Order: sequence, then structure tokens, then C-alpha cells
Amino acid sequence: MRHATILFSLLFALGCDAPAAETQGKNYRVKHGESLFAIAERTYGNGLEWPRIWEANPWVDPDRLRAGEVIYLPAREKNDAWGDPANRVAYAPRPGDFESPDGEDPDNTSRVHMNPGSATPGLGVFRDLANNVSGKTVLGLTLEKAALVLFIVFMLHALVEVVLVWLAANITFVKDVSFKKSMKAIFMTEMLTFTTLVALAVVGILLLYLGTDPAPHASGAQLFPTLEGYLRSPTGMALACFAILGLYIILSLRFLPQVFGVPMSQGITLMTLAILIPHLVGLYLVGQRTGIIQ
Repeated sequence: MRHATILFSLLFALGCDAPAAETQGKNYRVKHGESLFAIAERTYGNGLEWPRIWEANPWVDPDRLRAGEVIYLPAREKNDAWGDPANRVAYAPRPGDFESPDGEDPDNTSRVHMNPGSATPGLGVFRDLANNVSGKTVLGLTLEKAALVLFIVFMLHALVEVVLVWLAANITFVKDVSFKKSMKAIFMTEMLTFTTLVALAVVGILLLYLGTDPAPHASGAQLFPTLEGYLRSPTGMALACFAILGLYIILSLRFLPQVFGVPMSQGITLMTLAILIPHLVGLYLVGQRTGIIQ
């Protein structure tokens, strides 16, 4: 009983030292050397809740708080966890309702933020990325349609390649040739080529748009305007086709000899007959039909 009384007394003392839960938001003037962690520790009793303050004041640099700057400390109801959408209410701070160490009430120092918590700290840059990318097009197609078209093209291309590789394998060597092995080698090559192109596109999007403010009129704009303009030219289209073909040949030489269990010399022969020659013939015919090749 004695130990229980001591433990209860300690818990009660700790509870008394912790700051009381805020019932309404208020403005606060930053002191010299303060951080959002220290302010959250004093305000909410937990410094790890500093993102709550950053949510309500997205204009501040959490690594370089300026002394004298007025920030808004959002309300924290009892048992309220940081990031709870129910606590994200509109608030317009008024001059004089901030907490200041010297008790002064400067004029025109309050900032208005009508929707504190509208951006999740740590994910705000990705929100801006989504706003930048949404509505943009790739060669006239939305991102979803472009990805779907690219995937369907790769699947159809893989089916044709499976047949060509199987036929070429029967011509070049007879030992242990099967349609299943041809399908395995081509689909491994096809999926790696597709994944590489998608990864390059994602990296390009991240480099261009990650962390930037949303463009005001991004709807309907091209995702990669310079690149897309170049791809519409005969030279750009030819370079893109040969770059993809080169990647496909390299991956084919990686998987064809391995899956079929043949030496590299036979793998090169198989690749030439089933991949290189058909692709070059196809590019020539497409070039003639589109007028690129006269």
C-alpha cells in the first residue's frame, strides 16, 4: 500500500508539471535561440509534436526560426493526436492574442493562415508534386493513359518477340528448345526494359517538380515540354528508338544465353536474328510510312 501511494504521488506530481492542454489557439513571439521542438515541448509537453506548429505556419523555416517572428500555436484538445483532421479548423489570428515574453503588443505583426494544418509536414513537397503533375500530359495523353498505353505496347511487343525468338532458336540450334524458355527470356527482358523506362520517367519528374510550388495553370500542360518537343522531331524519335533498342539488346544478351543454356556466341546469333534484324526492318518500314525516311 505504501509503494502504491508513493507511485501515485509521483505520477500526480509529473502530471502537475506537464503543461495543460490548450483549449484555443494563440499567437506566439519566437525568442532568440528557440526551436519548434522547444516550443512544442513547452506548449504541448512533447517536443516531438513540433510538426503540428509547422503545419500551422508553413512559411517558417524550422531550421532557422527568426527571433521576434510571430507564429501561430494551434489548439490541442485533450487526447488529440497530431495530424488529426478533426482539429484542422480555420483560424485568423488577431493582433494582441499572442504570447510575448516582454508583454508587448506590436502592431501589424500577426499573420493570417485561414487553414492551419492543410499541409502535412514531411508530405507537403509531395502534395505540391501531385498538384504540379496532375492534369499534365505526355505526348497528348494523361499520365494514367500514357502508362497504360506503354504497358500494353510492351505486352504486345513481348508476345511477338516470344514467337520470333522461338523460331530463331529452332533455326540456330536444336538442343532443348521450348516455347516456355523463349517466353521466360523475353518477358524478363521486356519487364526490365519497361521498369527502366518508368524509373527514368519518375526520376525526371522528381528532379523537375519535387518540392516546387504548384504551377498556377498546370492543367493540360506538357509534363516534359522540351523533351516532348524533341521527340516529335524525326531526329529525336530516331534517337529514342535506338536508345530503347540498345537497352533491349543488352538485356537480351543477358537473359537469352542464360535461359536457353547456350554459349554467348549462339546468344548473339539468336539476338541478331530474332531481335536486331526484325527491329531494324520495323523501324525502316515505320520511317517510310511516316515520311521520316524518304
